[in-house]
Amino acid sequence: NKAPLLLVVEGRFLMGELQPFLKGTPRRYRDADVYRIAPTDATTFAFIKGEADSSTVLLGDETSVLAAIGRRGGGLVPASALLRRAQALAATHDFWVIADGPLSGFQPSGAAASNPLASQIAAQVKGLDMGLALRDGFQFELSVAAENEAVAAQMTQLLSTQIQMAMLAQANNPQAAEISRKLHIAAEGNRMQLSLVLTRDEVEQQLRAAQAARAQAASWSSSQASPPGVRPAKPSLIHAIISRR
Repeated sequence: NKAPLLLVVEGRFLMGELQPFLKGTPRRYRDADVYRIAPTDATTFAFIKGEADSSTVLLGDETSVLAAIGRRGGGLVPASALLRRAQALAATHDFWVIADGPLSGFQPSGAAASNPLASQIAAQVKGLDMGLALRDGFQFELSVAAENEAVAAQMTQLLSTQIQMAMLAQANNPQAAEISRKLHIAAEGNRMQLSLVLTRDEVEQQLRAAQAARAQAASWSSSQASPPGVRPAKPSLIHAIISRR
């Protein structure tokens, strides 16, 4: 059985642009048009036309989508711990994700064989909170809940080592060194905390440096290209007269 899934997006959507992705005739459920993504797929899509140009799009399994539509306009239930975490992330981040449960279920097939240690640690992860904000610079935060404090410390050490090895390959890159200096990784109780915060000026500086590096690499590449073959010049008239004497 697939885990429940619900994605809700509010904004301005033109139904004509969404229509190519929708199959079949919609059925009306309360104030929503409900579609199936495909006849053999239980994934459900719902579209709710709001006031003015606003709309709401819901995507997920049918049970979750219909339940969310049914809750519209009803009384608010007391906020759960999961909802409080979501509200805290949404208040300060443009994009956020909360996952409750072991991360081993998200691993691609064959991942356990390629990296047994990482797979073992992933099986002991109980959830994560991740947020990304681009409102005034760059802010990335990741909090991973482990089975216990020892696992959190092990995850922190493993990730720190991987980042240090990656930085060694960029030893002559001042931008990479600045990112490494700004990156904070620590274990707090049974959680591994990772954060990276850059101001707007620092983001612009990183972008300018990256553009300059690409321009320099392109210039170096063109200078290393073999010049076209030089055709021998035809003998001048003076050279021909001298050679006949």
